[in-house]
Amino acid sequence: MVFWYYRDAPFRRAQNYATVITAHSLYKINIVLLPAVTEGAHPGNNDFIGLVSGDAAKGVAFVDNPVMNAELLTVPKLGLQIAWESGRLRIEDEMQREPEDSPLPQMALHALRGLFPGTELKGFGFNFNLYYHSTDVLPINEHFTSLSPMGMGIGDSLLDFGWQWTTAHKNGERLDGYFLKVSAPLELAVLHNAHFNRRGKVTEKELKELFAKAYEDTHAVVKSLSLNNPPHVHKS
Repeated sequence: MVFWYYRDAPFRRAQNYATVITAHSLYKINIVLLPAVTEGAHPGNNDFIGLVSGDAAKGVAFVDNPVMNAELLTVPKLGLQIAWESGRLRIEDEMQREPEDSPLPQMALHALRGLFPGTELKGFGFNFNLYYHSTDVLPINEHFTSLSPMGMGIGDSLLDFGWQWTTAHKNGERLDGYFLKVSAPLELAVLHNAHFNRRGKVTEKELKELFAKAYEDTHAVVKSLSLNNPPHVHKS
């Protein structure tokens, strides 16, 4: 797992940011497209295999699983996985490249054109799964106790703790779902789903810009959180 370190961490400490995030590591990243197709539509197996050619096609593996209602193409040369899963087209970067270096936007639209030519979208989204390191111990026992007057009385020990929320923008055109879990005293696991309820077509340029901006939003939200200062603790 590769961690990217932030040079501005000492500055943010000086500016009284509550929780200082020093580094992040990208664990999973993908783009999901929702083609406007009829329910139960399936691309042809040959169309799937035809998405890559030449040297990029070496070592590809295709799986058609009717039980799971899924078709999956793994492309080792490109470090990508392309999947059709019950009405959604998911393109995964298995090399965990940062958005600025990832071919996901280009390959997502290439896959859409190859599997469903001329089809518009009814929505699309991005998923980012990251781990963040902090210099501050994240006090999960105190956070939990602030929520429950029973405190640790409901169990012998607290193994993990997290937060989840969803925000809507532009009358629901964009939804941002966040799930955070303290996975170690100095580590925070974060899943961010940015979903766009937009019908029509999207250009590669626009998809790249939205992809990069959503990833930047993930960092901005995490860096703004005050996780090492639990709210008032209930007294039993």
